[in-house]
Amino acid sequence: MKTLIISLLVTLLLLTASPLAQGQDARLYDKDQIGSQTVQALCQDERNFLWMGTDNGLCRFDGTQFTTYVHSENDSTSLSDNTVRTLLIDREQRLWVGTENGLQRYLPEKDCFQRVRLDQLDFGGYIYSIIQRRNGEILFDVSGAGIFRLDPDRMTGSPVNRPSPLYHFRYINHLYEDRHGQLWLGTDRQGVVRIRPETGEEKLFPLPPTAVKKILETSDNQLFVITNYNVYLLDEEKDRLQMLPYRGKHRGFSIRSAITNSQGDIIIGTLIIEQGAEFNGTCRMGAENPAQKQEGKQPSKNEKK
Repeated sequence: MKTLIISLLVTLLLLTASPLAQGQDARLYDKDQIGSQTVQALCQDERNFLWMGTDNGLCRFDGTQFTTYVHSENDSTSLSDNTVRTLLIDREQRLWVGTENGLQRYLPEKDCFQRVRLDQLDFGGYIYSIIQRRNGEILFDVSGAGIFRLDPDRMTGSPVNRPSPLYHFRYINHLYEDRHGQLWLGTDRQGVVRIRPETGEEKLFPLPPTAVKKILETSDNQLFVITNYNVYLLDEEKDRLQMLPYRGKHRGFSIRSAITNSQGDIIIGTLIIEQGAEFNGTCRMGAENPAQKQEGKQPSKNEKK
């Protein structure tokens, strides 16, 4: 099995190669450029624009400059809320933006946003997660209301929850489909549920009562479940989650986000508490030795360019 190497860069806010650059030079950008010190979600479109969901709007980076979209009370086509939780570029290259007040589609030809109407709900909804499955179906999760299926043509979302003795749909906060087409549901207190596509069979993987932040797979087909304070690896042979030990020096931090890169590394965004001060940082889990993390201490929210 490959090893995981973790290093913490406590002052790093965002480190990214220029999306339009041909070389491999890395550049450091902070909240003065991004407009926020918390990046909740990242995605890149076919034009190589890098989109960042933050707690102060949606930020677009073209390799040279940043453009930030924020909510305006007097503009129904503006961002519906400044806290952007999740982003998706679908196979049609449409950008979907999940905020704390609804799901929207970005309209590049008009440089504005169109809201998705939720069936059976009279409010926008706190959008936790959005994915596109192998069959093209787009699912998203609404806090307290469960899973919805998106109809991109009608711009509506319909609930697809079903009763289960293993979990309550109101606790779901993350969605993921693995390479086998299995749907994984992360919860904020009950662990992780796996649903097999052929039979609908459900299995609960119990975890300590904390929120699942991310489920992802690396290039060598290893599946990881990342919570507020721990990283777990799926042992496929025993069909169980194994917590990986953390060997770094920083203890008081929580995990905010995670992505994989082309080298098979897992990049983890963190919030670090050091002597009463808070820092945003990253953990780089390289592909070489199961090193990981023990329970940490739980940490104590305008203009459009």
